[in-house]
Amino acid sequence: MRGLAAVKLLLQIDHAMLLASNHFHVTFTFSRSERRRLEEQYEEVKNEVMELTSETEETTIQKLQDEIKECKAILKCGVCFDRPKEVVITKCFHLFCSPCIQRNLEIRHRKCPGCGTPFGQNDVREVKI
Repeated sequence: MRGLAAVKLLLQIDHAMLLASNHFHVTFTFSRSERRRLEEQYEEVKNEVMELTSETEETTIQKLQDEIKECKAILKCGVCFDRPKEVVITKCFHLFCSPCIQRNLEIRHRKCPGCGTPFGQNDVREVKI
């Protein structure tokens, strides 16, 4: 999506410059250094657009699959890395799976696995993600 936005931006810039020069006879007065800097920035954006649009379909699919894996990992418990997050510790708002937090409560290790904040049974609430 980023590549498409960059292409649209380049087309808009080219179109605006064409309109300005053809229809309105507007002249821009830039110093040589400003003009050189703008041309360099334009070339950088143009090169980035070319790189993004030249990506193969397989590369795009792989990037999307990697992003899906990252999103799924965010939803997994940070203690066991197996089950989905389903309870929140209301004192610090960290999320974990219920069995991991229940185990902490049963063995009287009543500190948040994420930050160490002490909590009790009344500080644990179920959440739906």
